Amino acid sequence: STVGMHNVYNACAAFVCGMLAGVTPDEAVAGLAGYVPDGRRQKFTRRSGMVFIEDCYNASPDSIRASLAVLAAAECKGRRIAVLGDMLELGDYAKTAHTDCGRMVAENGIDVLLAYGPNAVYYVEGAGQKVECRHYADKAQLTAELHAMLAEGDVVLFKASRGMKLEDVFNELYTKFE
Repeated sequence: STVGMHNVYNACAAFVCGMLAGVTPDEAVAGLAGYVPDGRRQKFTRRSGMVFIEDCYNASPDSIRASLAVLAAAECKGRRIAVLGDMLELGDYAKTAHTDCGRMVAENGIDVLLAYGPNAVYYVEGAGQKVECRHYADKAQLTAELHAMLAEGDVVLFKASRGMKLEDVFNELYTKFE
């Protein structure tokens, strides 16, 4: 199973493509029912009473918007924490894109923003004073501070471009919880 309105649109498009390719409606529904997110795309992992949303395959302003909406809608008894790494390959648009995504963090009511990477400072700038924010240049420091702040009931989103290797953070956290 998967979450997010963007995935509803994807499923509708896949259904139509299946029909055009000769797949019956029942076959298409069965195929969609068996869908499991691939790799690091909005994969939900539960550990120590917390939920982690692993979404580190790629990042763009649109995909960050979708992921933040998923985080905002997630059942949460603690805090909603967004760990956002840089979006890469944006060229001259990088500062504006990161700032706009920081605003999206605030608009979605996220409690904590942990930003990683040189352009991630603009996430913090965009979020302003509405969100508890921290910026990191060092992944080990980010991991240690995130580990120290986590509590049962928290939901944590990890979102970044693939080149940021943000999975290093949640993989290290998982070893600490075992």
